[in-house]
Amino acid sequence: MARRFRLLLLLPALCVVLILAAQACGEGKPTTPSDKQVAPAEGPSNFTQEGELDLVDSTGVIVKTIVIEIADTEYDRERGLMHRPYLPESAGMLFIFGREEYRSFWMKNTILSLDILFIGQDGVINTIHKYTTPYSESSIPSRAPSTYVLEVNAGFCDNHGIAEGMNVVFRRNLKEGV
Repeated sequence: MARRFRLLLLLPALCVVLILAAQACGEGKPTTPSDKQVAPAEGPSNFTQEGELDLVDSTGVIVKTIVIEIADTEYDRERGLMHRPYLPESAGMLFIFGREEYRSFWMKNTILSLDILFIGQDGVINTIHKYTTPYSESSIPSRAPSTYVLEVNAGFCDNHGIAEGMNVVFRRNLKEGV
């Protein structure tokens, strides 16, 4: 019963995610950093707030909400958080891919230690790698096919009780003039 309720709660959000992902894939125009507005940050950062993301436990309770920057083009996904000296505490980068498959990340040119969360198309966290090593070229793989990857500051998962099996629901900011 609780599982059905959770699925009913997440179904509309997943539909929105799929529609937005389909629209993003169909646009064909690569995004460059100059296309994005920079939001004020708590420190020296190039962070751009492009949406919000909820981390939800198995009972449907939101454990933590963060602001996100979205990497949904090849350029943005390749660059990620490389060369950034700072990421606001309640912020992260959400990588969105066109299809679900096994993923692998690395920390080359990444100054910050991160927690990396791999997320299936269903919005469920299937793999978490905590306290990654800055500048490492070692592979950081998912243990299951993933459509999304979330990068947050190292220690975020421990500090907020984030665990594999939890759900992720995100919303993009509405673009002005649309």
